Amino acid sequence: MIENVLKRNGTEAPFDLSLIENAVLKASAAVNAGLSRSWAEMIALAVLGHLSRRAISTAPTVEEIQDIVEEVLIKFGYPKIAKAYI
Repeated sequence: MIENVLKRNGTEAPFDLSLIENAVLKASAAVNAGLSRSWAEMIALAVLGHLSRRAISTAPTVEEIQDIVEEVLIKFGYPKIAKAYI
């Protein structure tokens, strides 16, 4: 389980899955995809699964999480949302 995330300023903060959900939902809205919160939750859980399978025991960085979100969105067939997320 991911407990912390390494922020851009070098500090650690508690990992909050809802931040990923909200960001993905905002990217979806930006391209007028009209996708639901449950869809955003599914994407966030896929990201969490990817993070949990990492062999590294350190906290992931914000940039690593963002890269995984992009990867998951593209893998699930949402390249426009991935571009808006970036």
